[in-house]
Amino acid sequence: MTLIIKSDFIDTPDSKEFRIREEAYLVVQDGIIRDFRREMPRDLGDGTFIDYSGKLMIPPFCDMHLHGSQFLQRGLGMNRELIGWLNDYTFPREARFSDPDFARRAYQPFVDALYRAGTMRSAIFGSLHREGTLILAELLEEKGLDAYVGKVNMDSNSPDYLRETWEESLEETVSFIGGMERFSRIRPILTPRFVPSCSGELLRGLGKLAGERSLPVQSHLCETEKEVAWVRELFPDHRGYSHVYDDTGLFGGHPSLMAHGIYLEEDDLERIERTGTVLVHCPDSNLNLASGIMDVTGLLDRGLPVVLGSDVGGGHELPM
Repeated sequence: MTLIIKSDFIDTPDSKEFRIREEAYLVVQDGIIRDFRREMPRDLGDGTFIDYSGKLMIPPFCDMHLHGSQFLQRGLGMNRELIGWLNDYTFPREARFSDPDFARRAYQPFVDALYRAGTMRSAIFGSLHREGTLILAELLEEKGLDAYVGKVNMDSNSPDYLRETWEESLEETVSFIGGMERFSRIRPILTPRFVPSCSGELLRGLGKLAGERSLPVQSHLCETEKEVAWVRELFPDHRGYSHVYDDTGLFGGHPSLMAHGIYLEEDDLERIERTGTVLVHCPDSNLNLASGIMDVTGLLDRGLPVVLGSDVGGGHELPM
């Protein structure tokens, strides 16, 4: 099937350039953009033509780090730093997603809001709960959105009501991946919450799973100074935060999205560069939780890829 759209188009091929095409013809075949033409194509046979002359078309927005289970707590607890905010506000609310009925009621307005905001593609943390996170994927599929969705893994330094054993966490993750096979637009992504909430056994198991099944990974990296120090205490045999991910197979060989990256040392930067790990800048959340400010310009000048995330609910606004 061929679709031809006439309009004015703007896109950004890199971080420093706007590309403008006035009164151009966009050629879409089988759902994939194939070409832009200056004149009406005559060599494509029958197809559908839509005239949006005088209107502006832009690509859909991509939100590369957000927590669907935190949508209803936007703006809450902004007087706390990260760890206190998680313990006092996030974890008690996230535990409610063990109830599938609650998960459906909570995720539906989140999915609707993504659509209204023009965020057609995203990488989303669900919760610890397999069934609730599959409901999130189902609602996203029904809405026609594209997303990577992850069942969160946590077996350490977490409240009893929001924790699995590392064996249970891996088993539930494998079951979650199987449950995701029925979707065409929504794909699974391995989601260790962050290093402090995961044992070495769990991280190594997820790294093995990433390698065996060529699955992407999303997590958090060097968000606060206290968190970085905590990781050093928990994993004293490792040189730092990124070394833990790298050593357990969660960097390299597959796409890895790491949110925040505020307190990166040279060793971290070299690992990110070597493994092709992608950093996700979450400015609203970084300011709301007083985490710090990411050196975006320095990272881009170094040639490292940086993308954007709303980090809802640490971030207070969903629209990109």
